[in-house]
Amino acid sequence: MEGKKNLILLYTVIGFLIIFHLVGWFNFVFGANPQDFARLTPINLILSLIGILIFCPLNDNSFKLKILIIGLIGFSSELIGVNTGILYGHYSYSDKLGLKLLGVPIILFINWVLVIVSIHAVLNYIFSRFKFSVSYLVLAFIGASILVLYDYVLEPFAIKYHLWSWDLMFPPLFNYISWFGISFLNLLILSKWIVNKTVYLVGLTIIVLEVLFFFFV
Repeated sequence: MEGKKNLILLYTVIGFLIIFHLVGWFNFVFGANPQDFARLTPINLILSLIGILIFCPLNDNSFKLKILIIGLIGFSSELIGVNTGILYGHYSYSDKLGLKLLGVPIILFINWVLVIVSIHAVLNYIFSRFKFSVSYLVLAFIGASILVLYDYVLEPFAIKYHLWSWDLMFPPLFNYISWFGISFLNLLILSKWIVNKTVYLVGLTIIVLEVLFFFFV
C-alpha cells in the first residue's frame, strides 16, 4: 500500500511539473505579456525544488546540511560575481527574479540546490543502474559539464526576457568556466548520496523540461 501511495505521488508530481511547464511555454510563446510572465520564474523554481525534495532523505540531517551548503556556495558565488566580476564576469540581475540581497535574487539559492540535486540524481542512478564504476571526481566532472550546457541553453532565454544582463551584451567564456567550477564543487558535496529510481525520475523530468523550455521559447 505504501509503495502504491508513493507511486501515485510520483506520477502526480511529474504530471504537475509537465503541465506547469507547458502552461508556461504557452504563455511565453502565445501570451500577450511574456515579459510579465517571466516574473513567475521564482514560483517555478520553488515548486520544482519541492517536487524533488519530497522524495529525498530529508530525515537525514547530513543531507539537509549538504543542500544548505550547496545553496550557500552557489549564492555566494553569485554575490562575488555580481559585485566584483571575479566569478562569471560582469553582469547584473533585473527585479524579475524577486527579492535581492546585495544585487543577487535570493531565489538563486533555490536554483543552485535544484540543478545540483537534479543532475546528481540523474547521473548517480544511471551509473549505479548500469554498474559503471567511476570515481566521484569523474561523476562530478560529467555533471558539471552537463550543467555548463544547461547554462548555455538558459542564457539566451534569460537575456531575451531580461532576467539578467551582461555588460558585454553576451556571456563571456569565463561565465561557463565559473559555472563548471562551482557545479563541480557542489556535485562533490553530494557524491556519496545514493539515489533511488523515484528521485532519478523527478530529477530527469526537471532537467529535460527546463532544457526543452529554454530551447523552444
